Amino acid sequence: MPLAGLQTKDIGKIKLLLTTRCQLACPYCFVPDTGRDMPWALAQRGIDCLLRSPGQDKLLCFFGGEPLLHWSLLEFAAGYARRQARLMGKRLTLSAITNGLLVNARTLEVLAGTGTRLGISMAGAPEAHDRARYFKGGGGSYWHARRGLEAALKRLGPEKVGVSLCLLPETASQLMENYRHLSSLGARYFNFEVIVGGSVWNPARVKAFLGEARLFALDLLARVRSRDFVYFNPLNWELARGRLTRSRRGCCPFWADLSVYPDGDMLFSHSARNAPESRRYVVGNLKDRRLRAYQNCSYSAADPSCRACLANYLKGCASDPGAGLVHRALEGLTLTLAELVGRKAAAQDPDFSAYLKAVQSEEALF
Repeated sequence: MPLAGLQTKDIGKIKLLLTTRCQLACPYCFVPDTGRDMPWALAQRGIDCLLRSPGQDKLLCFFGGEPLLHWSLLEFAAGYARRQARLMGKRLTLSAITNGLLVNARTLEVLAGTGTRLGISMAGAPEAHDRARYFKGGGGSYWHARRGLEAALKRLGPEKVGVSLCLLPETASQLMENYRHLSSLGARYFNFEVIVGGSVWNPARVKAFLGEARLFALDLLARVRSRDFVYFNPLNWELARGRLTRSRRGCCPFWADLSVYPDGDMLFSHSARNAPESRRYVVGNLKDRRLRAYQNCSYSAADPSCRACLANYLKGCASDPGAGLVHRALEGLTLTLAELVGRKAAAQDPDFSAYLKAVQSEEALF
């Protein structure tokens, strides 16, 4: 039985942090390695809350830590979620975000069988990756992650394997170099993970990013013309579901931002978890079956308090203004690309029509 207060919420997405354990010591990571694993009863409760809430389109993301370290839970939860979604007639997207180190034939067979898409976090070419993503005992993880990526691409195909490209402030000017390197390995699906919490996104780095992002957009469009499609996660969501448009109009944070930790705590922001007075940001606990806030509300676009909800929730949480500029630039880029693709497809441009059809039919979403 889900929490009573959640039954009024249209929950479109839940991130389940299956474990806080990880083999790496990335300096910017927002999840302290406390060695805690999520129990099955809690994962089941999170899945039930997602699927029993109003709305048809649901995204369940397995996260960590490194979620493949809690493989038995991921395997069982993915199968359970898929079965329940079919019974309830819900359209479910399953994804797992991993460092790639434990990707092997067994994990790939299960992911394929449950229709779970895989996102592998990488920072780019070997030097850039190893500078940001290294083992606790020292030494970079590039070649381990690359082996996982190549195995996944071979077994699952490029539409179901994404690279979560870690955008660090200090490598903003190398975005295209790192993107092209990963593309040369066969990756065709990308998400940009704007890293906050390490070095600062100062004006020079933001400017460098804007120039590189424009080049990425031009490359994506050129590949549409050559039918060598490259997929961009926020663009896919916008073209297939109108997700960004809905977010910009205003939406409940329970719809887009809900994360559940191994102890049952529910938050709308990973950075808030480690903020001073972090308990203030915990909206409830699934293990205890209680909401601390938002118990009796349901979203209304006409309600000013709803439109200001997430901003009020995040008050007092430290932020990097430059990172905010980068996020807004990515949103603007996504909407511009979506408008262009839609307009070209509507005009029956064969290349753009094929691209739009691929996005919507494959449902290549993470």
